[in-house]
Amino acid sequence: LFLFGTYAVGKEKVFWHAAEALSKKVYVGKTKRQILACLNLTSEQRAMLTTDDTKTNLHVVDMASTSFKKMAAILKYYKSRYDSVVAFKPTGWT
Repeated sequence: LFLFGTYAVGKEKVFWHAAEALSKKVYVGKTKRQILACLNLTSEQRAMLTTDDTKTNLHVVDMASTSFKKMAAILKYYKSRYDSVVAFKPTGWT
């Protein structure tokens, strides 16, 4: 399971590039989907999104969900589907 931390708006490029490179959809929750709907997404970007978390192992989460404690809880929730989790927490700092 791959988690991509984002802000309410910001850091979307990371998961877009991953989805494109892997030819996979990206799971976003209902709230994030509504936020993204306000942006000027291309038809290709809209097609990459799913609100069904069983359709992909690429999940967009809030930044707080990329902590080790939260990742452990997420992995426990998905224990029947995944045996490991990796989170990407893009900060923008060099």
